[in-house]
Amino acid sequence: MEIVRQVQLRTQKMYDNIEKLSFSGRSKTYVYFGWGALGMKMVPLLEEYYFDGIWTKPDTLQLIINAYRKVEPDTINTDALEDFPPPNPMQFRYDKSVTGIDRETYKDKQGNKRSVWPVFPFAMGADSLYDYRIVSEIGMNERRLIEIQVTPKYSHVPGVQGVFQVDVAEMDVVGSRYTFNEAAHFLKKEIEMEDDIPWYVRPIMKFEEDYKIKTKMALVNGVYWLPETMEEEVYVKIWGINVKMQRELEYTGYFINVKEEELPMVLHNPIPDDPEIRVLRNRQDGVTYDSVAVIFNRDSVLEKQVFEDSSGGHVFRMSEEEEKAIIESIEDKFSSFTLNNDIFDSETVAKNAMKMSLGQTSGKYVQFFQSLGEDLFLYNRVEGIRPFYNLNFTNILLYNSFVNLNVGYGFQDEKWKFGASMIKFFDQNNKFFAEGNIYDSISYNESNGNISTPKNTFTSLVLKEDYRDFYYTTGGNLGIGYKLTENLAFKVSGLIQEEKAAGKNASFGIFNWDTPFRINPEIDEGRLGAVRSSIIFRKHNLDVDISGEYTDTGFLDSDFSYQRVLANISYEFEPDYSNKFILTLKGGTSSGDLTPQKWFDIGGKVFLEYYGNLRGVPYKAYTGDRMAMGMLEYSYVHGNILDIDRENAEEWWYGWLKASKTTVWAGFGWSELSDSNRLHAAGRLIPALTADKTYTEFGLSIGDRFNFIRGDFIINNASNNKVLINFYFLR
Repeated sequence: MEIVRQVQLRTQKMYDNIEKLSFSGRSKTYVYFGWGALGMKMVPLLEEYYFDGIWTKPDTLQLIINAYRKVEPDTINTDALEDFPPPNPMQFRYDKSVTGIDRETYKDKQGNKRSVWPVFPFAMGADSLYDYRIVSEIGMNERRLIEIQVTPKYSHVPGVQGVFQVDVAEMDVVGSRYTFNEAAHFLKKEIEMEDDIPWYVRPIMKFEEDYKIKTKMALVNGVYWLPETMEEEVYVKIWGINVKMQRELEYTGYFINVKEEELPMVLHNPIPDDPEIRVLRNRQDGVTYDSVAVIFNRDSVLEKQVFEDSSGGHVFRMSEEEEKAIIESIEDKFSSFTLNNDIFDSETVAKNAMKMSLGQTSGKYVQFFQSLGEDLFLYNRVEGIRPFYNLNFTNILLYNSFVNLNVGYGFQDEKWKFGASMIKFFDQNNKFFAEGNIYDSISYNESNGNISTPKNTFTSLVLKEDYRDFYYTTGGNLGIGYKLTENLAFKVSGLIQEEKAAGKNASFGIFNWDTPFRINPEIDEGRLGAVRSSIIFRKHNLDVDISGEYTDTGFLDSDFSYQRVLANISYEFEPDYSNKFILTLKGGTSSGDLTPQKWFDIGGKVFLEYYGNLRGVPYKAYTGDRMAMGMLEYSYVHGNILDIDRENAEEWWYGWLKASKTTVWAGFGWSELSDSNRLHAAGRLIPALTADKTYTEFGLSIGDRFNFIRGDFIINNASNNKVLINFYFLR
């Protein structure tokens, strides 16, 4: 593409003309430590500083921090600067090693040299590594901006995928928004190279990383386009702990090719003769492969002027309003991740859909063994142990697509399971998609959000608590959907499948040896031809799920004839850090002859899912072809245990009180079965206990802030208003 060639020449000329670049600016970073395996929520870290910097060829960056403050979270003490150095204002490396082939970085396990930092798409020679496509034009004639979609050709070469805005008159890049591909995930590479991680730990490490940048450029000295603002987002998940970093950088001034003796006049502080330099990400053998250095030489006077701090130091707590705004914005990002778990039928596709939408799997070659080590086996009361293997392909034939093939064998039911899934995004923003699945496997109707597959495997194997009701399905489905926003999506799909009953076969559990598994309910067997639709909304304080299914014996040639609608709504209101209200509403209705496998269930506690479930009745206590349930909960956290000065506490119980949480709630549940379905369930292994009248419960809970240890006191009308006392540890 000729325009790409012209931009490359212009970029190279700019790089050739700049020997030294000094600049000043401001950085604001939020690091949010989110939920782990036990559902802990933590307060974000805030780091803000004013800086001066010097960039020299080929790629040496130094920063002098003039005014600096850091706000520690409740339970995390870390240095965000050390883990997340600020980006180079030149954005990418331009030297001859930019292709990632000649550059001396590090060697992988096979001894091949690898480059972590991505290749700039408009550097000379980069067209051998990228595909380019004009996607839109803004303006007219010579006063135009052209948006160019850039996609890496090879997934093993560090690169970026996104949109770059080019000024047609000057042939300069004036703005961009892009994501790094997996080969450029520098944090993941560092973890992989850590020699002190034992060999037996590495196979079970789960590490996910997404890194995207949005840049707005400004014309400096009427010649050079350099960043005016940069917005970074880094999402990392390791060992089940979610970490989200958001950084905003504003460059307030540039000086190009300033002489060495003139630098003190440009910078707020001259470079000290013997500065405290922290060189980041050193490698082995005494060789520094990353030359980024941060000089901590803060100006205390400027700090005091810029950051008013009555505590006398630069570390202090942020206001509740500031903290709440950070938490909400980042939790909305996490919510967009969970949206995939419910909008896609295939769990493996759901895991990779976010990567697809962010351009993280963008090579033209087959990607083998992507998920090896992520899910090696499942366990439930029907299959017992099911080892299985996933083989994932990226962009085999179609651009922006993902294919999964999987096979597994259930040792207790002695059956092979097969599946093939595909997702295809059709637009540049990855909003419009199609999903297809072919399978001969085992199915369930429970929400993945309520009980995930890894969690169900754990509770089945350890506690003999299997939260799903299974049946065998053979067939396929095809659906189309659209993500209106990152937090709102809908999908319509058609499916044809044979449904067969599955029995309870497993009996082993590490604990609760003498307690049998729940029965696996019988179903109505037959051929199902149906149309399904769903609308899902996920925000930090509001979840909405509405789904429907239609089948008939005429037009859809099904053995069944019914209509089914299910809705779930959960709303959280948190006026401050200590108080929280949660409202949960669920409802389902149907018409026709609804099959038992599609009946609604309410009630009961789920492992590590404390909110939104009735607690005075067993799991799936009530069944029906119509149901309604609601709960209103209020929780009060008595304080932050880290704020306690134990030496001055007057009583020993004071610290425990500060770390505890009290919850009160009221809930109801109602379900009923039509007369025909009651007769249908008679004499069969189909739970058919209905609430008939409305079930009500009121409760008081006292425990620690994370629900590790908790005691419940419950009154309900099913127990003649007697007080039920339940004690939980790590449940």
